Amino acid sequence: VQVEEIYDLHKPLESPVYGFIFLFRWIEERRSRRKFVEQIESYVRDEETINNIFFAQQMVPNSCATHALLSILLNCPNLYLGETLSRLKVNKCSIIP
Repeated sequence: VQVEEIYDLHKPLESPVYGFIFLFRWIEERRSRRKFVEQIESYVRDEETINNIFFAQQMVPNSCATHALLSILLNCPNLYLGETLSRLKVNKCSIIP
């Protein structure tokens, strides 16, 4: 598995894609200017699906890229992760989401 920058989604990708990470520059002052838009929300209600999705709340500042990579890797069912990440994936199953 490797990480590559994609500049054009119109060109065919040469290898399997496990996920995308979209980056944007965060500017704190924009937070107060955000407009609230009411959205109709939809949720996954299947307990099996919910319990098999890896999601970690970011607690460490500036760790969003690490969280994004871990979320992609730990949500790929047919990917060999190595000993450490495999243990993390198995142990996270016992955590209530």
